[in-house]
Amino acid sequence: MSFESSESQFESYLTTTLLLISLICLICFFLAFLPQKELMKMKSVRLHLLFAVSLALAIVVFLIMELFTESDTAIKASPACTTVAFLLNYLWLCQLAWMVIEAVTMYIALVQVFGGYTSRYMLKFNAAGWGLPLIFPIIGLAWGQGDYADSKTCFVKKKYGYVSFFGPMVIGIVFNCVIFGFLAKVIFASKSLPRGEDDGSLAKKKRQLRGALAVFILLGLGWVLGFILLIDSHKYTDVHVLFRVLFILFNAPQGTLIFILYAVLNNDLRSLWLKKLRGTYARRNDASSNLTKGNTKSTNIVKTSVLSTMANSPLVMTEITTAPMAEITTAP
Repeated sequence: MSFESSESQFESYLTTTLLLISLICLICFFLAFLPQKELMKMKSVRLHLLFAVSLALAIVVFLIMELFTESDTAIKASPACTTVAFLLNYLWLCQLAWMVIEAVTMYIALVQVFGGYTSRYMLKFNAAGWGLPLIFPIIGLAWGQGDYADSKTCFVKKKYGYVSFFGPMVIGIVFNCVIFGFLAKVIFASKSLPRGEDDGSLAKKKRQLRGALAVFILLGLGWVLGFILLIDSHKYTDVHVLFRVLFILFNAPQGTLIFILYAVLNNDLRSLWLKKLRGTYARRNDASSNLTKGNTKSTNIVKTSVLSTMANSPLVMTEITTAPMAEITTAP
């Protein structure tokens, strides 16, 4: 996971391993939330799922990226390599866009005086989260055309990336820092609760803010390291190797962090799954108990039927009738 083609074998293995773990964790994240209809009605849960979708798609595209990289002698990137570069540019901006949307919705829910209701909010969120990030890669592709992607890395070239990727990323990170800083000040520094808030809801918002901050810090620091990697100086080769490894360690495990923060540590989700599992276990016990009772009842019915048949049998009746006569005949 690097902007340079000189990635070592260790970095490649580390990137692939961490990304595969993240992808598995994201799949578990989807499987944990999608069956829970009660939680799926919550705005924050839907935003987390959409952010996770953009991250999962970016991981899949990144994992197949090496299939389209070309040799150092290639002058221009192939159409497939250009497509991969475009998708990575777009999907990474989508991740940041969904984090900005989450920060804005938290601001509206907590700070806005007249409530946080937004009509058709999911339609507007999807238009912003998937639509706005598409503008910048299109500008870069239209500007660079066949020269847009680097054939050795299948990522946008720096010349066009300043406009299509790095510029929007810096703006989004700075904007999120301002919003999260303001939210943290309101939630943790304010002694009075906002209108309509109680201790329970405020504690829940604190947990949400901590989770969002943790993901944003990981994402933000990762891309700060990515910006440092743009410095072309052979004097700092060893430093670049260190920053590449740190860049991998901050960016590749994001899916794992999302699963831990938003699923494993989610009290509501854990309670619903425990309730569901206990209900399933109880139903199985009831079914097993009813089956046992049914088998016992069937056995008793069979026994009664056999005894009744034997009682009405002529052979049995004859034996019962003739038995005293035989005793009389044989008596002295």
